[in-house]
Amino acid sequence: MKNEEILDIVDEQGNVIGQAPRTKCHRNPKLIHQVVHCWIFNKRGQILWQHRSIKKDSSPGLWDMSCGGHVSTGEKPLETLLRELYEELGIKLPTLEFVEKYIRGNDRQTELIYLYYLIDDRPKNEFKIDADETQKVQWIDVYEAQMKVISKEVDATDFIFSQVSRIFQKVLVTSLGR
Repeated sequence: MKNEEILDIVDEQGNVIGQAPRTKCHRNPKLIHQVVHCWIFNKRGQILWQHRSIKKDSSPGLWDMSCGGHVSTGEKPLETLLRELYEELGIKLPTLEFVEKYIRGNDRQTELIYLYYLIDDRPKNEFKIDADETQKVQWIDVYEAQMKVISKEVDATDFIFSQVSRIFQKVLVTSLGR
């Protein structure tokens, strides 16, 4: 594959122990690689969902978290997230809140996920989306989003289902000052 992305292979704490092509990482659950995920909320109680481009090699055409991506070799997770937010949505220098890092794997791959969120009140038409990455973005009421997730009414990546409670819990705890 020409110009294939090279990813750092890490241990469970995030220490780099090697490198491998992305396709190899996605075929071997022993190769832990890093990804960043970010959820965007506004002050009206809505969450921004991203509708993935049909050109994507994984989960094409599905709803997904607001922004995310693989941490490339030599990059730090926060560096990657800032780059992805700008490339995918045109967001420059956001105020990010770190939620947690955790391991998630299946029979194909294992990821060390760095989970963040941010507050951004711009209308959806003011995001500068990259058509190769995203078809569109949509603000959705947090309660409605929860109902759609619980009822499995949305055709979405499993990250929406697995991360919604994590991010909502963090936002709630942060907003209560705990």
